[in-house]
Amino acid sequence: MGEFIDAYSDDQIMVELLEKLIAADPVESLTPERIIASSLSRLWATIMVGAIETMIKSWRTDHPVWREIGRYLDSGNNRDRVRHLHSAFTNFGIEIDESVFEDFLAIKCIRNTYIHGKWSEPQREFVVSRGFPGDLMQFTSEHLSKIKGVYMRILNALGTVNAVLALHASKKS
Repeated sequence: MGEFIDAYSDDQIMVELLEKLIAADPVESLTPERIIASSLSRLWATIMVGAIETMIKSWRTDHPVWREIGRYLDSGNNRDRVRHLHSAFTNFGIEIDESVFEDFLAIKCIRNTYIHGKWSEPQREFVVSRGFPGDLMQFTSEHLSKIKGVYMRILNALGTVNAVLALHASKKS
């Protein structure tokens, strides 16, 4: 699984570089912001959901904390799975506002819509209720920043759990 975490990390780095290159290029920087922000938002949504789910799969062990976090991957509706993820972090002592997980669910809906090429109306309504556009072509730089912020919060929480448990395991050895 390490190769997949590495691949998502590399993709995230490349999308960041692409964003900087577009902004610095005298010709490409003239591309309408709507096109740049929408494209980068769709790419970020795809990368972040895949990266988070891959980290959970990779780091899921028999440790009770990882078993609880790993329940996110179990079958069930996405809303329940995301609520359980929030609960797992809270139970571990990592406080993240529930709105971050609601935004993550909206981003997961955006990603699924993009990947599968079809909106479901309840998903679109939920996405719009979370402050994202109901049209994949209408993202702004503010939406892009929000997507990145949600990713960083959940990524940091996963990394914290992984680091604390690794440290605890090394002290037992």
